[in-house]
Amino acid sequence: MPNKECYAQQYAEYSKTLRNWLIVYGVGGIGVVIVEKDCFAKPDTGDRQLIILFFAVAVFSQIIISVLNKWYNWKIYSDLLKKEEEKNTERHQEIYKKRVHSYDRWFFVFNIISDIIAFLCFLIATILVYEAL
Repeated sequence: MPNKECYAQQYAEYSKTLRNWLIVYGVGGIGVVIVEKDCFAKPDTGDRQLIILFFAVAVFSQIIISVLNKWYNWKIYSDLLKKEEEKNTERHQEIYKKRVHSYDRWFFVFNIISDIIAFLCFLIATILVYEAL
């Protein structure tokens, strides 16, 4: 039987790896646009500030979701500590499970939305850079 914790750990690793790649791509994109000023100096090559904005929004969305995920994990951890200190009654366990399930659902949605924002911004910025060259 598959282990639920194993899949959660794999999801976390893939999520962390993807987030790192997205941030590196965005920061690298901003760096290229800033360093290669000559490529974007022509009047009909696109808006340099718009390209930087799309890269920055994508990176910012990943940083925000990273901060939210950090808070989320701290909240779950602190709830676990409180649960250990409280009486281990069925009522407390039910409340805890409902709370964790609610957190899981919303943070999964926030993660997906953040990734979609990043992908769309990177796609638009990459197209604008390609057209500018």
